Amino acid sequence: MSVLKIYPPRWRCNDEVKQCAAACENCLRLVPGGEEDVFVCDDWYPTTDPGPVCTPRPWGDCCDKAFCTRSLPPICQCADEVASCAAACKECDMVESSAPPRFICRDHFTGEPGPKCA
Repeated sequence: MSVLKIYPPRWRCNDEVKQCAAACENCLRLVPGGEEDVFVCDDWYPTTDPGPVCTPRPWGDCCDKAFCTRSLPPICQCADEVASCAAACKECDMVESSAPPRFICRDHFTGEPGPKCA
């Protein structure tokens, strides 16, 4: 049995934007007919370096309790209880019966969850 590996690997930026960059050759509308147009550039690049993460993860730089789908790219959520949600978090919930108050960011992120905090 042979396993086919692609080298160099192919990468795509999964940032959801209001308008694709001028260099993007294949700009896709994610939710046609929605209230707000959201696009993603579907260009793939063969390289060993995927480059920086352009869109900040909604929970910040790290996550100890990440839950991700098995899709490529994964869709992740972080269940860490923190003192305050990161600035990029849109849906921040207070954890009931926590003293002092703790919070969880309920946002989903398309891409890797990032490194563990501890």
